[in-house]
Amino acid sequence: MILKSLNKLKKNNKGSSSIEMVISVLIFILLLCFLLDLLILSWKFSVISQTTTQVARIAGIQGGVLSRAPSGWAGGSENYITAKEMDNMIRDKFASAKIPTTDYEFRVGNGIIGGTTVKPSREYDYKTDFDISVTVNYRWDFVSNFIPGNLKQSITSKRIAMSEWKYNYNDWIGE
Repeated sequence: MILKSLNKLKKNNKGSSSIEMVISVLIFILLLCFLLDLLILSWKFSVISQTTTQVARIAGIQGGVLSRAPSGWAGGSENYITAKEMDNMIRDKFASAKIPTTDYEFRVGNGIIGGTTVKPSREYDYKTDFDISVTVNYRWDFVSNFIPGNLKQSITSKRIAMSEWKYNYNDWIGE
């Protein structure tokens, strides 16, 4: 029925320009939605990357992220960023990018800092490498209005940190 009416309009040449106009507008709207999604996702990816870099720097200086400051920490425990404080910092930064806590998991070495779980990492001694990674689930919000199906994907941002903190000076080999 629809094809018959389209063919009838096409033969008359009265409706062909209006059909082309509607298709052009739909394509323009789809491209606009795609560009809006790209803009929003690039902003979120920037926040994710910057946060991962900041966590890697802090964890590297501290030799991990523990539940409390190690003994002998310079400046006392008020200068140490604990796992809970790190989790709060990550939540604040990701909340500014509209990333809910259920959509990401932040790993510092063998610990989980950020997301729905907080498990401190182990102690990483001086010059020990460890991984920092975050996996974030995201959705193409505007494009998903046009394209059916699951338009959810995930991105992982990784950094490598090297511990700058010596936990046991009695076991010092030197450089």
